[in-house]
Amino acid sequence: MGKFEAALRQISGGDHLWGEHLKYILSGNERGAEIVDKMVNHFVGPLEGRRVLDIGCGYGGVCISAAKHGAFARGIEVGSSELEHFQLNLEDNGVKDVVNITFGDADDIEFMASLGKYDLVICDNVLEHVPDSHRLIYTIAEAMNEQSRCYVTVPNYLSLGQVLMECHNREFGLSLLNRFDAQELYEARGHYGRYSVGDYFDYNQYLALFAINGINAVNIVPIARDDQAMAEALDLLAQIKQKRANMRDDIAIERRAAEYVDHYIDRVERRLVELERSPTEWRRVEFFRDFMVQRFDFVGQIRTY
Repeated sequence: MGKFEAALRQISGGDHLWGEHLKYILSGNERGAEIVDKMVNHFVGPLEGRRVLDIGCGYGGVCISAAKHGAFARGIEVGSSELEHFQLNLEDNGVKDVVNITFGDADDIEFMASLGKYDLVICDNVLEHVPDSHRLIYTIAEAMNEQSRCYVTVPNYLSLGQVLMECHNREFGLSLLNRFDAQELYEARGHYGRYSVGDYFDYNQYLALFAINGINAVNIVPIARDDQAMAEALDLLAQIKQKRANMRDDIAIERRAAEYVDHYIDRVERRLVELERSPTEWRRVEFFRDFMVQRFDFVGQIRTY
C-alpha cells in the first residue's frame, strides 16, 4: 500500500458512502490512464514534449499518466481533500517533480488565461458540477489552439440507467430535476449539505454549447442498438415505472418529482412508438443515444472556418 492509499484510508468522517467513494478515488489512476491512452492512440498522437491540462484533476490520475507519456502536465482543482493528498499520489508514482497541480477555478476567465495554451485539455465529469457550464466550455476553448483537442465527459441525465439511479447520489429520478428542486429532494431523502450537480443538458444542447464557443465536438461513445439493447431498455423502463408507482405522495417535493418522472416515461414511450412505426437507422441511433448511453464522451477541436 502506497502513502496515498494509506492516507485516504484514515479518512472516514462518518460518511456511509465513503467505502464506495474510496474505491472510486483509488481507481482514479487507472481511469486517468485509460483517458490518456484513448487520446494518444486515436486523437492526438504522442504526448512527448506537449502540454496537457486537466480541469478538475482530482488526485492527479490524468496528470500522472500524461507525465509518464512525456508531457508537461498541469492540473487544477478546487477540492480540499484532493489538494491535501494529491502530492502523495504523485510521489507514489514517481512524477512529483514533473507534474504541476494547483488550486484553480476553471470558471475564472483571467486565471485560465494566465495558464496559456495546451495541446490537450481534459475535463472529465466536471461540467455538470460548475455554476456556469457555458463559461467553462468558453475557458476550455480559450486554452486550445487550432491543433489542440479537448476531451469532455458528462453523464447523460436522460439515460434510463441514470434516471433509475442518478450516478452521483444513487437516487431515483434526481437527474430529471432542475438544480433547485434536486436540492430539495436530496434533503427530503435524508442527505445533508449541498447537492453537487448544477445543470444537466441533453445531447444537442451540449453540441450547441461547444459550437457557440467555437468547438466542433463529437460523442465517441459507441451506441449499441441491437435487439439485446432494446430488451435492456424495456427492462429499465419497467423498473422506472415500478419505482414511480412506489413514490411517496405525502411530501410535496416527491409529488413534484413524480411529475418529472411521469413526463419522462411519456417521452420515452412516445419515442418507442415512433421507432416502431418508422424503424429507420437514424431513429434507432437517436433513441439509444438519448436513453441508453450512460455518459457522453466529447472530443473537440477549434473550428477553423
